[in-house]
Amino acid sequence: MPIVSAVLYTREDKRTDLMKDLRADTRIDVGTIWADRVPVVVDTPDRTQDKAVWRRLEHHPDVLRVELVFADFSDVHQEVS
Repeated sequence: MPIVSAVLYTREDKRTDLMKDLRADTRIDVGTIWADRVPVVVDTPDRTQDKAVWRRLEHHPDVLRVELVFADFSDVHQEVS
């Protein structure tokens, strides 16, 4: 299962919808918010769901930038043909 942590940059006065969305998704843990930064850890059962979560966050209107902190795909196995 992929585990990825990142910092989402947002406008402090425009993140209400983002916070609702993050807290509604059980695959996302939100850390302590600091100014315009929202630390998150995304833990999904497979790479497909991981990509879907990050695409959604990337296109969220309240997210200005995503900064990757850590990614662990060590237990994700792909067949190479």
